[in-house]
Amino acid sequence: MRLRGGHPRAVHKPARIPHVSSSAVEKALRKLQHFARQPPPQDTPHAAATRRIPADLRGDEGPDLGLSREEVQAIDAAQTVLQGDLRFEHLAIEDAVWRFFVLCWRYRTVNHVPAFVEEHGKEVSLLVCFIPVEHLSVAAETVLPGVRLLPLGDPRIPVAGPWFDLQKAVGSCAAVEVSPDPPPGDAT
Repeated sequence: MRLRGGHPRAVHKPARIPHVSSSAVEKALRKLQHFARQPPPQDTPHAAATRRIPADLRGDEGPDLGLSREEVQAIDAAQTVLQGDLRFEHLAIEDAVWRFFVLCWRYRTVNHVPAFVEEHGKEVSLLVCFIPVEHLSVAAETVLPGVRLLPLGDPRIPVAGPWFDLQKAVGSCAAVEVSPDPPPGDAT
């Protein structure tokens, strides 16, 4: 498998990655859903914030939705929890949470939490990218922050090929864990 820019091969390595618990994500989304379903407070004449309703979810109410201070805080809290969960790192979180809020507001009797998690959550996986290192030999695996140096005879190193050259100058191989998903907004 060739990575961006002709980098060496990468092989899949199953990994268990700590992330925010599903219950924390679901709890934050349920709280946000609860606020979205509530009628606007009568004692607060002015909205703390307004946001544009996505065009496909607009009704007769107009293009904007006024939010209470509590709703804004619940939106921020849900975004924070999602940002801490690697299953959602690929997601444009602000837009997805806003759309979730509007769906909950528009269709108040539907539980939108399971659909959000199912649609947007991805299984977290890591790849190991092997990079030949010239003029540096190691006798045994050497672990450094973010990288492992492997001796050339290590069985985990892939077979040499057109995109992975183990020339004589190569004395070791760096193994770096990487995520296969580009960050949001990365156009590669």
